[in-house]
Amino acid sequence: MTRILNKAVNRRLAFIIIAFFTLCMIPNTAMASQDSTPSSSSETPVSSNPLLQSYNTPGQTPPFDQIKVEHFMPALQYALSLEKDELDAIINNDAEPTFANTIEALERSGELVNRITSVLFALNAAETNPALQKVAADASVLLASHSNDIYFNQPLFTKIDYVYKQADRSLLTEEQQNLLENTYKSFLRSGVNLDPPKQARIRQIDSSLATLSSNFSKNLLADGNDLYLLIKQQEELSGLPDYLVEAALQAAQDRGLKGWCFTLDYPTYSDFMTFAGNRDKRREMQKMYRSMGMSPERDNREIIEKIAGLRLERANIMGYDNFANYVLEERMAKNSVTVTNFLNDLLAASLPAARTELTELQQYANDQGFSGELQPYDLAYYDYKLIQDRYAFDEQALRPYFPLEQVKTAVFDLAHQLYGLSFVPNKDIPVYQKDVQAYEVFDDKQQYLGVIYLDYFCRAGKSDGCWATSFRTQEKRDGENIRPQVNLVFNFPSATDDAPALLTFYDVTCFLHEFGHGLHSLLSDVNYRSCNAESVRWDFIEVPSTLMENWAYEKEFLKLCARHYRSGEALPEDMINKIQKSRTLRNASGFLGQLQYSVLDMAWHSISQPLNTSADDFENQVLKDIRLLPPIPGTATSPSFSHIFDGGYAAGYYGYKWAAALEADIYTVFKQKGIMNRQTGEEFRQKVLSRGGAIPPLELFKSFVGREPSNDALLKREGLTP
Repeated sequence: MTRILNKAVNRRLAFIIIAFFTLCMIPNTAMASQDSTPSSSSETPVSSNPLLQSYNTPGQTPPFDQIKVEHFMPALQYALSLEKDELDAIINNDAEPTFANTIEALERSGELVNRITSVLFALNAAETNPALQKVAADASVLLASHSNDIYFNQPLFTKIDYVYKQADRSLLTEEQQNLLENTYKSFLRSGVNLDPPKQARIRQIDSSLATLSSNFSKNLLADGNDLYLLIKQQEELSGLPDYLVEAALQAAQDRGLKGWCFTLDYPTYSDFMTFAGNRDKRREMQKMYRSMGMSPERDNREIIEKIAGLRLERANIMGYDNFANYVLEERMAKNSVTVTNFLNDLLAASLPAARTELTELQQYANDQGFSGELQPYDLAYYDYKLIQDRYAFDEQALRPYFPLEQVKTAVFDLAHQLYGLSFVPNKDIPVYQKDVQAYEVFDDKQQYLGVIYLDYFCRAGKSDGCWATSFRTQEKRDGENIRPQVNLVFNFPSATDDAPALLTFYDVTCFLHEFGHGLHSLLSDVNYRSCNAESVRWDFIEVPSTLMENWAYEKEFLKLCARHYRSGEALPEDMINKIQKSRTLRNASGFLGQLQYSVLDMAWHSISQPLNTSADDFENQVLKDIRLLPPIPGTATSPSFSHIFDGGYAAGYYGYKWAAALEADIYTVFKQKGIMNRQTGEEFRQKVLSRGGAIPPLELFKSFVGREPSNDALLKREGLTP
């Protein structure tokens, strides 16, 4: 996943997304580090604020050893005022508007805002505390208002409009033409030409949406904090692995409870549903997890109905029949019809296969002595057992072969083989947490490409999941190629007294995925920040990252990274074969699950009239024909669907599968020419990775693959077609 949210093509959208992520990335337990209360700007003069000084560190990286919470707000307020001055200079320039003095000047504005916010929101996700959370929330309000002020600025748009209509495009590079087009569109799509009453209503809607999304996130966070499954009888722990039981015992002690406390964080929930032999407890756990956002005092259902209605109204004001078509106009898909056809194509392949898997699972459960019909809380449990019994595949047995340092070395080696990259540790680069590692990156000509930070381990003050962000993005300014500073964040288990940090196979794929985002950023080579790798279309941004996951299933890569941490023994050949077969092993149900989320997202954002039914009824109507089993009464997906109601993925969740289809096609080229082939890697670097968002993504795809994309490679790889 990428959480790279800098000065994108549409800055209004970027600022809104920053606010959404600020709300959803507050972790359950906040750190007490940097425990200062934010102070006023008078208490932190500009002259002594490290965020406002030139960074005197290797690669001009952020001086984390100097930055404190109280520095952020005064620095941001100063930076916003500075950007206003930069915009006024563009507006008040008496010279004829040109690409250079208008479009390029606008693009170069706000550099300090980007520098400050990139650090602020990255820290709020990975190393937060209550004071920092408050600053991030306050900053989001400022940024949203600032964005409105920019995009409703008619004098500024008048100059942009003049350049757009008068510029001789033959004198502009392809990247400049793209920047001009996107700048012009971003103002139109933000409502610059609306009459004042409509602009005022847009401001009201944006303010209401921010409040509603905030309440949605707070409700979900509170449920996640307050709800847990407490088991008091040891016999009810049947089937649960020791590490999960020990963690539950510690969680209970932390809460002053007797017994074993199973929280609702996803890793705990997932493992519990997979291993718990007590069916009643599985049912209780799943009902609790699937009803988050629905508790009486924190019910999100009315909130999401209002959010959907306001998004529809906003789209209507802008001249669109629904919110999805407004959003998708600037994506590869272009409109909701294309997305619906895409999803239907994948549903046609996966739904029958998933139903067959369910029939097989029911028969297996019956053979194990189960009586009755399987319910949603039975699926993970019996699926894991079936795979163990019939295919002798146990992912837990792989962990000793994937010590973290060994996996990291193998991933670095893969990047060297494909792109000629070298990763040199530099302990002089300040880091924001003691376990974070910083590396300078060079190509095979010893050209400096940037810095990559690796933040591996779970800890308090850190959000769940894995993601990529940046402290600085690539651009060329005043003759200098400014190199990126990429931060990859994971939540891997730490080392123990008996063993180093050991990864699951899933963790290995996550490492490769986020590293793919990192490579995309490090290898970007464009002129403008709004055109770099982190500003590509949202239904393309996951392509380079998802592509990297393919190597985890390849024998050549597994021989690099998979050795037993004690004996040094290479991963046995039969286990490699099982890993490769596991990719299509009972895969249709999981594939279908992702499509269900995508269909639900599109339904919420394709309404043409405000809902005249409840959120529950709406969801059930949308999913009734593509569910394998009816949901547990009192549960629903939408009230906790944070991706679309507070995470910036509204009308965009399909992008995960869209990107998967593209990267599966791309990987066929690597397979044909050799997955470690340097020439192929260099070609992909030059034709795709280095171009970022400077060229439309479909053109990048065709330049490398040589044809239009299709779903065939994805469906074949997932085992859904012969």
